[in-house]
Amino acid sequence: MKNPFAILGITPEMCNRLQDEDLFVMVKSAYRALQTIYHPDRGGSHKKAIEVNLAFEMLDYRKNQDKFVRYKELYIKRLSRKSADRAKELEAQLEQQKSVCRKTAQHYYDYILNLIGCDERKNSISSLKSIRIGLNDVALQQNLSHAMPVYGANYKQIRIDEQGRSFVKEVGSSTYHERKYTQLLGSIPRDAIEILPHLQGYETTPHVPFNLRNTNKLLGYQKPVFKNIVLRENFIVYCLPHLVPCIKENSYLISINRKNKSLILEGIIIKISHEGSSMS
Repeated sequence: MKNPFAILGITPEMCNRLQDEDLFVMVKSAYRALQTIYHPDRGGSHKKAIEVNLAFEMLDYRKNQDKFVRYKELYIKRLSRKSADRAKELEAQLEQQKSVCRKTAQHYYDYILNLIGCDERKNSISSLKSIRIGLNDVALQQNLSHAMPVYGANYKQIRIDEQGRSFVKEVGSSTYHERKYTQLLGSIPRDAIEILPHLQGYETTPHVPFNLRNTNKLLGYQKPVFKNIVLRENFIVYCLPHLVPCIKENSYLISINRKNKSLILEGIIIKISHEGSSMS
């Protein structure tokens, strides 16, 4: 059965805050108001009017104070359960934040080791030389997946020569070009985050054909929705705690443009191979 206080529209917070006598004054006021609303002579609900009458009889402090107090205590317990549930929820959130802080602190320490040349992990960012990184372009795959048979695979390559210079062979290209202002930052395990919500995007323009290198060529697909640019605020909050100063397969490769400070999602690393200095 519904608690009579609830029938009269009085909350557990009100019951907890008011003394018994003051609470009964509120009970009487609520009863009178609801009786006016539900009275059959005024076109109200006969069933509701009976329910309100019964609730008031159960809470008539003048006739039975013990019953009034008992219903009040039972009702206030709901508030305690609600507070306990909220406390558990806050504790879980706090533990999650502690975990994020620990990860961030550990990765910051890893970056210090990387910066001073003490990072001994395989494929450390500071020691990448004569290496080829095969990637799947995430934004392109998302935006143009239905056009792949026309456009081609979403595969691109980054190569680092023996001097540490970075070159890229973009999707659909047959040659490498040097990237003078791009610096690799590290990688994020693919299962650590969902990257798409953190990418810069813009509205699609229906029925407007678009080609990455030739805007006049009609390929029959729309403008991309996503760009391979990670939003700075999102990167700091969601990506940075998982960023490590090395590259690993099945991870997102992140870099930064030193000129405009934009954060670039290079793609998902699918292959890492060490080779000679040739850039062919």
